[in-house]
Amino acid sequence: MLIITPLWISSTTALGGAEASIDGVPARAGLGVPFKIAANETVQVEGSDIAMKFINVTEDSRCPSDVTCIWAGQVTVEVGLTQGTTDLGRFALTLGADSSMAEHKVGAYLIKLTEVEPYPISTQTIEQSEYVATLIVSDDQGSPLTMRSVLVMAIGTDDTQNPAMTAFISSWSFERENGTAIFVIRDNDNNGDMPFARAVARFLPLEAECMREGMSECVDGQITSISGNAGISEGDSIHFEVDANRTQLFVSFKSPTDDVSQSGEGPEYPLDIRKFREVQKPYIPQDGNATIVVLREGQREGPLLVQRIYPDRIEGLNYPEYPIAMDQGLPITLRVGEKASNGCTVFLTLAKIEDGSATFLKQVDESRPCPICWAQLQLMSGGS
Repeated sequence: MLIITPLWISSTTALGGAEASIDGVPARAGLGVPFKIAANETVQVEGSDIAMKFINVTEDSRCPSDVTCIWAGQVTVEVGLTQGTTDLGRFALTLGADSSMAEHKVGAYLIKLTEVEPYPISTQTIEQSEYVATLIVSDDQGSPLTMRSVLVMAIGTDDTQNPAMTAFISSWSFERENGTAIFVIRDNDNNGDMPFARAVARFLPLEAECMREGMSECVDGQITSISGNAGISEGDSIHFEVDANRTQLFVSFKSPTDDVSQSGEGPEYPLDIRKFREVQKPYIPQDGNATIVVLREGQREGPLLVQRIYPDRIEGLNYPEYPIAMDQGLPITLRVGEKASNGCTVFLTLAKIEDGSATFLKQVDESRPCPICWAQLQLMSGGS
């Protein structure tokens, strides 16, 4: 068993950079500096009005260090947060395959879990009082917008299905609005004549509703171009789902059809994932005139009024100025990667939905003014 030295021995006793609590006074840690916090301890973060309490560990399925596992597992800690005198409630931070689950944004601050000790051993039981978490509280105000790119590689698992998909490689980014899929399909009914078909498809990726339970990544894509002869055409849709453990992938295609008696849905292909990689980096707009705008419900920027914010979309009103300027907004629904515009100069691209706010990339192109704006400029300049 791991034995933790009691934290009330001395007011100067340090635990990874955070002074220990005495007489009910919260311990202190530096803003942006990793600090350790023991179970049931409260830490006040200097340079902020945030105090944090490590409540308990709600899950520890990490693979013991003396055991070989097919899944690395994860550990989840529950943290309570106060800002000044306001109780902000409790939330969970998880260390595991999905790095985004280890972070939580509160106002202008980002809380990140980096380590939980002790690490499990199969022959020992860890008591709640023995856990120590390492956290970082940083100032997230003005932080750059992040862009997430994903790569998945998988091989077919069902040899009896005909046709069967034997290999699949895909990458996508919602922020960049592009995706590529390379796949190989085997057709046993092709009488030995070119039984394997290889295709490369480019698609517009959108977040999709998962059809199965326990899925972590679900993507729809409208195929914009395709090369190769695999029975898939431009205009078809691709749909794939990745399970929470990132070991299985399910791929299907759908063709548009005007016949209500036909669904246009093709077969579904199950595959085993051999590699899953995600990369997050700051999003740098290609347009030097681009700025980042954060809106909440009821707020407006340019042509867009945000009315409702949901986890996967926002709803609001869009006020066009071209081809006709309108005083009444038109209903609009945006998902990540989709745009609102006044029809000419202003474009707002939804980049991120987080903590009840929507982040947009705003671009202004003065080289293509709206006709009404152009007429006003001409009038003011004395032109005819």
